[in-house]
Amino acid sequence: RLCTFEQWLVCSAGLARKLPRLKEPADLRALPWVANTALKNAARWRFQRRSESTTVSTLPVIAADTTIGTHACVLAGAGLSVLPDYLVRDDVERGNLVRVLPQWLLPLGGVHAVLPAMRFRSAAVRAFVDFMAAAAAQIAARSSESRAMP
Repeated sequence: RLCTFEQWLVCSAGLARKLPRLKEPADLRALPWVANTALKNAARWRFQRRSESTTVSTLPVIAADTTIGTHACVLAGAGLSVLPDYLVRDDVERGNLVRVLPQWLLPLGGVHAVLPAMRFRSAAVRAFVDFMAAAAAQIAARSSESRAMP
């Protein structure tokens, strides 16, 4: 594992204005969702707040097979979705996206380097893994900064 990151539930600012007042994850069940089918459970999410935990099954109205595609659909107002904080932070800060139920936490995501078991790795592979580790460290630092904010 190179780093971890937060996952944020977000929707477009336009959609947020149309949503009813949401108080808890159960309120999300009937809302439109964008499923990221690159994930194992694209329509099922576990939320946690203090010692309370709940799982919500969602109703996707559209599916994308990449995180970037999911992000584009959410920006266009197609529905809510869970996306990595490092991908959507700038959109949230600019007001293009809105965090939904930010007091409820989602499981952390991770960036992993998966390599075949070998005694020796080529210089190119070592350089690539080192590059990815440095990039992942930057992602982790930004994610840590957001956890430290009030």
